[in-house]
Amino acid sequence: MFELAELNHILSKYSFSQLIKDIVNYFEQVISSSISLYRTCEYQFTLVSLEHDNLDEFVNYCEKVAVEFERMIFNINEKKLCLSLFIGIAERCMDMDPYIKANQAIKLAEGTCQKISVFRPQHKVLKAITESVDWTQSIKQAIQTDDFAIFGQRIFDAHKNVYSTEVLMRHFDNKTNTYTSPYVFLDYACKAKLYDRLTQSVIEKSFAYFGFLNERFSINMTYMDICDESTMALLQELLLQYQCGSRLTIELVESDSLNIFSDDFKCFLNMMKHHGCLLAIDDFGSGYSNFNYLTQLPVDIVKIDGTLIQDIDSNEINFVTVKAIVEICQVLNVKTVAEYVANQAIYEKLKTLKIDYFQGFLFDKPTPLPCLPA
Repeated sequence: MFELAELNHILSKYSFSQLIKDIVNYFEQVISSSISLYRTCEYQFTLVSLEHDNLDEFVNYCEKVAVEFERMIFNINEKKLCLSLFIGIAERCMDMDPYIKANQAIKLAEGTCQKISVFRPQHKVLKAITESVDWTQSIKQAIQTDDFAIFGQRIFDAHKNVYSTEVLMRHFDNKTNTYTSPYVFLDYACKAKLYDRLTQSVIEKSFAYFGFLNERFSINMTYMDICDESTMALLQELLLQYQCGSRLTIELVESDSLNIFSDDFKCFLNMMKHHGCLLAIDDFGSGYSNFNYLTQLPVDIVKIDGTLIQDIDSNEINFVTVKAIVEICQVLNVKTVAEYVANQAIYEKLKTLKIDYFQGFLFDKPTPLPCLPA
């Protein structure tokens, strides 16, 4: 089976035009006179029916058309071709153009390899598309109005003294007066090519708040940030301006794209070393975590993933896993932080492992850092 988009690359302009004519002739022969046929774009045809009483009836009709079409053999340049067909179906109603709905249904069909898809507002993929559009607009608006705030969650040592504060980003919604974690909207920001602007906003606000304070603080960075020239230039500029590198920890967020041998990453490490910053591996023990990082990178701190911590008082497997991580870090002289310490039982269990630092709701909840210190 072939698709028109593929054939357009290999056929001459004349041959492709002839194929289109053959397809039109085929449809005109098989569809009834009460159904109108349109060519609405280069690779797409639209059928408008006035004779079918309900959607299910039209779906059945289209299924028959699809079966017969894919049995059809088209002769082009002495070659016999069979074409594949994706159909999107939508009813005419007041709230949206049925053509737009049918287009969305076609995309769903192609994405799921279904031959026919019917537009249904409750479809989870359609909801995801709507949510993506809404969040993209909201992010753009929030950037313009500076509605991304920084929160702080403190990290404590074994004696319950404050060691550092992790800076966290939140989206502020003026309409509902609520804050949203980046876990909800960060993927949308990446797809909309807005991620770098969010990162840079957090960096600027973090330095403005902590730059002149005699306190340690940490910010999260991804490999995407490290490869972004403007983000790294901003970080370098602020480190020079505030001279607070010795109080800063960069929490490296792991991903499958992380390349610790790239030139970008080497430059990043050199900059950190020059300014006296510490390097932490965030969420260690989950996802892409790799013990090789501990020997190949100048890691100062390992933040043990919260999924291993949150039930460690009752989950023996997680306890053994965390114990192994801590013991390896101790041998390598790498400090450890336990995240998601939510209650006293978890804290007591962790204390037996001689973890260095603790972070979680038992000690401190993320709170806004809305104003610059005087």
